[in-house]
Amino acid sequence: MIDDLLPPLLPLPQPQPFAGLPEPAATFDVYVKERKRRFSLSVIHAPAGTVRFTVHVPKSAKHLHGIGIDGGVYDAIEGEPVKPDHTTSLMLDLAPGRYVLFDSYRDNRRKGFRSKVIVTPSQ
Repeated sequence: MIDDLLPPLLPLPQPQPFAGLPEPAATFDVYVKERKRRFSLSVIHAPAGTVRFTVHVPKSAKHLHGIGIDGGVYDAIEGEPVKPDHTTSLMLDLAPGRYVLFDSYRDNRRKGFRSKVIVTPSQ
């Protein structure tokens, strides 16, 4: 029989996720709402690492709104502005330090759409 002539089949090694690579760090999510010409959080505390800021623009808003951050190695990094009743996000790798999260649309930052962000070393 032909099966007797073939070498036995050996099982293939199973792939290991992230074999030899460090596991990706968890993402720290921050949700902020825009309310009456301000962000809902005046101070945000986050651990160092990957942080995703998400801002929800209320349905009652009259204009577009955006999201941006200043501080550390970031100089006025801006996300996409969105219409009322939508969300916009910005994901960054943040080192310990102080930052400013702001509404990047037109002059909304100057009008008070901003929050202090304090990033502490990861545990």
